[in-house]
Amino acid sequence: AVSGITAANKVYDGKTSATLNTSAASLAGIVSGDSVTVAGGTGVFADKNVGVGKTVSISGLSLGGADAGNYTLGASAASTSADISKATISGVSGITIKDKVYDGTTLATTATAGANFAGLISGDQVTLGTLNAVFADRNAGTGKTVNLTNLVLSGADSGNYTLAGTIAPATGNITVRPLATWTASSGGSWGSAGNWDALPDGSNVLAVSIPSNVSVTYDLPGSTTLQSFGGAGTLSVASGNLSIAGGLTTPQYSQSGGTLNLGGAFNVNGSFSQTAGQISTTGPVVVTQSSGNLNVGAITAPAISLNATSGSIGQSGALVTSGLLATQSSGSTLLNNAGNRIAAFRASSSGVGDIGLTNFGVMDVQGISTASGNITVVDTGGISTSGKVVANGGKVSMTANSPLTIGTDGVTATGDIALVATNLTSSGNMTLNGPLVSSAGAVSMNAASNFVQNSSVTAAAGIAVSAGGTVTLGPSATSVGNPVSYTSSGAAVAAPVGSKTSGGGAPTDFVVTFLAQFEKTVVEPEQVTKVVVADPLNPSESGKAKEKKGLAVEGEICAR
Repeated sequence: AVSGITAANKVYDGKTSATLNTSAASLAGIVSGDSVTVAGGTGVFADKNVGVGKTVSISGLSLGGADAGNYTLGASAASTSADISKATISGVSGITIKDKVYDGTTLATTATAGANFAGLISGDQVTLGTLNAVFADRNAGTGKTVNLTNLVLSGADSGNYTLAGTIAPATGNITVRPLATWTASSGGSWGSAGNWDALPDGSNVLAVSIPSNVSVTYDLPGSTTLQSFGGAGTLSVASGNLSIAGGLTTPQYSQSGGTLNLGGAFNVNGSFSQTAGQISTTGPVVVTQSSGNLNVGAITAPAISLNATSGSIGQSGALVTSGLLATQSSGSTLLNNAGNRIAAFRASSSGVGDIGLTNFGVMDVQGISTASGNITVVDTGGISTSGKVVANGGKVSMTANSPLTIGTDGVTATGDIALVATNLTSSGNMTLNGPLVSSAGAVSMNAASNFVQNSSVTAAAGIAVSAGGTVTLGPSATSVGNPVSYTSSGAAVAAPVGSKTSGGGAPTDFVVTFLAQFEKTVVEPEQVTKVVVADPLNPSESGKAKEKKGLAVEGEICAR
């Protein structure tokens, strides 16, 4: 009998062959001193598969050595055991990723039929059973990295291998979702993914749909870009940046922070509140507050229309438009933010309330009217009026820190009318092309530079005109008030031809003024001032600067 033959352990190679070691073999029945060894032999594992202590069958043994011829081997077969350990798959390639529509998750679906295994023995049946495939992020995009982990081998021969080494990431595409729908039963946070079939953020969704009677608050910290906003629900913005390529029409809108950008018009007809944040549109903004006061924040648009049918209008942020800002209110409209940049302004108040506007830049006033209130306009740039300014039951004050031009429709007020043109930003000229009428107050006009009057001025009280430069009176210029005074560079000049006091006389107490001026002329050197006058009786002299000497009555009538 033969014993002591061993078989070497091996790494799985897909074969049953075993390597024998007969160096330690022993033979029973050998006479002491004889030289007999075991020669030959073949070892075969019971099967090719991995295992520990697997039986190895030995056959084909023979005897060797100097004395082998003296012996016969009773059995040429034997057995032993050895281990077969797993072979290594050092890499997997050929895994592809199926495209998916954005769903708000990073999960990826793989196609593994074409997978290739580095280290797989030809003919073995090994496939991928399960694996985790995850996009690097959840956002829409092409050629996105997909990380592959936790691969599990499958197939008839999979138990003979271990997976090791690096598995190269795959790439896949996430396409933009056409529509994200609000699925929650009530309103709530935009940023809560559980409220949507897929969270619309970034540039992952083209459109959203919000059902009626649902109010959604946009509160994401980042930016979201949409093509459209649909459904009958309402929107509020609290933070972040929401951009919609088209316009937005909604019955209700509120904003306490963040930015809303629209590539079209913005229409709110019902309820609007903006305490903070920014609205920027490429189309007109029309806001109608059906009940109560209307408060607006920072809005930038080609045109802005604000309507408070039963309340007042106020602001907490700057309004910027290269077109018309039009307002209608039943109460006051007070828009005095220093950041306002308004190219044109039209406003009306149908109840008790003032209208006030502070602006920067050149502005066209297309008409302002109050039913019972004051009108105050202050502009860092020039002001021109192309519509009538009417303050029933109130005063009008208009200050331009550049030229001020009153158009042909003029200015009417129950109370005082005060017009000022400073030269803070450019020449402080004032031009009056339309009538000024104060039915119960006074009219004052102060031009830092030149003053031109081409229309009538009527006031129940006095009229005072002051110019730092020349005073030019057109043929249609008249002034009716008491008193009436015109000064140029601090010196009195004549009132327009045909001017009267409110009592019907010339704008001068001639006797009293004559005596005072006569006495002054006797004791002081003669004073000469100049005024540019349009003289309808002597056209050739119109526009010339005429000398006016010290012996002149109040209003400088004698100089004419």
